[in-house]
Amino acid sequence: GNRNYWLGKLNGTSLAFYVDNAQNVTADLSLINDGVWHHVAGVADAAKGSLTIYVDGVTRNTATYDGTSETGTADIHIGASADSAIQIWAGWIDDVRVYARALSGTEVETLAGGTLERANGDNRYIQEFETGAARVLIPHFAGKIDNWQVWNEPNASLTWIYPSNLAWLLRRVYVAAKESGVPNLTIVSGGLLSTHSQADTSITTSNTGAGYLRDTYNQGRINAGWETIKSTYGSYPLDVIGQHLYIDAWGRTTARRIERAVKLVHDRYVAEEGGSTSKTTHVTEFSWDTNWGVSEQTQADNLTTAYNKLRGLAYTPRNYWFFLRDEPAANLHRGLLRADGSEKPSWSAYRKVNA
Repeated sequence: GNRNYWLGKLNGTSLAFYVDNAQNVTADLSLINDGVWHHVAGVADAAKGSLTIYVDGVTRNTATYDGTSETGTADIHIGASADSAIQIWAGWIDDVRVYARALSGTEVETLAGGTLERANGDNRYIQEFETGAARVLIPHFAGKIDNWQVWNEPNASLTWIYPSNLAWLLRRVYVAAKESGVPNLTIVSGGLLSTHSQADTSITTSNTGAGYLRDTYNQGRINAGWETIKSTYGSYPLDVIGQHLYIDAWGRTTARRIERAVKLVHDRYVAEEGGSTSKTTHVTEFSWDTNWGVSEQTQADNLTTAYNKLRGLAYTPRNYWFFLRDEPAANLHRGLLRADGSEKPSWSAYRKVNA
């Protein structure tokens, strides 16, 4: 298809800005391929006869332009080319803008400065989460609650936040906890959702949240001052890594698959923290749904398999079943008890493995 005003990844090594399908200017992809937010802009200036590509407000390359462009009614595509599998953007995109005029270099520089300033991950919500929640609730529940999990499934679609956001959230809550004076507190990172589709049951770095965790450490060091926190308190701002284990939702699981899912996450934070780290994983949610997923007996069998495996691993000392009794109004049938309070087979299985 034709590229009438097209900005993106051309191939494995180049960014490109195209006009009129053939006229283009390129820049090196390595300028942005470092896990950090960047601002990219392409400007077609018919009056000056030039195409310019900018990265972070700086001119990276220019090319001549004859001032012509195609017209049409095709859709605007964000994140992928309409017709090329190699032009899928493997990353995040924010604040997309299209102007009906050619911006000046000064205007692009201003836009880039504002975007990069906003994109370090900190924001008013996170700041008020610290002041209005962490600094209020931690001392209020001193002596009653000593484990605090920060956020819920930050890598899931409905509760998604950027890794840079989580990095700042952990930093702010961690500092609030330390400054509260409450002893023996444990800050648990938001439970990473580990799941997969029914069609593709592979367990990977991506769908376990291990890749998201890698990006959180990266953003923490680059944008959220994690190294300063470590030098001050002797640790990055999380004591335990939370994980929500929801694999094999449609059938029987195995000990091998349970271990693979938690080991991918474990290996990631060990790589980030160093091999001598004493940090562990708390599986703060796991269960199977007996309404649409598995039979009651398979739920019980999976519970037994998961608990036996997790309790046998040195790095998963705490594991929490979700939850006690079915709640049909919420479409939750993951309980050890049915909605009427009668026992499922998983009730006896739970009592047995935790005897």
